[in-house]
Amino acid sequence: MADGRNFRSFYYDTLGLKNVEQKKALEILLNSEEIDVSRVATFSSKFSLPAVYRSHVWKILLGITPPFQQAHSYVSQQRIEQYQDLYHALVTIKQIDTDDQENHAELVTKLFMMQEGLFRLINIPKSQQRKLDILHTVVNVFVDMFEDPVDLYWLSVKFVEIQENFISHWEKLVKMIQNCVQAEDNTLWEHINSFNGFEHLPYQSLVQWKAA
Repeated sequence: MADGRNFRSFYYDTLGLKNVEQKKALEILLNSEEIDVSRVATFSSKFSLPAVYRSHVWKILLGITPPFQQAHSYVSQQRIEQYQDLYHALVTIKQIDTDDQENHAELVTKLFMMQEGLFRLINIPKSQQRKLDILHTVVNVFVDMFEDPVDLYWLSVKFVEIQENFISHWEKLVKMIQNCVQAEDNTLWEHINSFNGFEHLPYQSLVQWKAA
């Protein structure tokens, strides 16, 4: 059986279809009645995601879409309606003009401000302002990955929220970065480790919203 799989993999490679079996494996994971999030995360860390599944996988991993298939349609509709409510509220208070093409990052930032009730404040707390700045930066990256405006909003917001949770485990995060380097390029890891370079890397620049 293993020889058969190896032969198919070799055959697909010769046809330039290297990821055919990987795509099938991902489809099986995503079609389960209850999606195993940890297995999807493991798959995503090892293989490139097909573009057609990228948004769906990210939403599952970030907790935007629940692992239960039966709940997908309902939750998706709720996300859309909440986005529309926030957008309508921004139009009502004249924070955006529907006749103008709003910058993606500016729009997502304003939607988040509306969600958090920040328009009621005269002065935005520094911690919230830092979060808004980070969100703005994340959207500028994600806009080339996700075309749907609703997906762009929720993925950007949830990504920032999850990253903030990592910061409370700063030492573990640093260790994860080192492990990732070792897994991706062991030669590079050995070189950096040979002169204790990991102790001097600019981790705070890599995760610039580390709590003071």
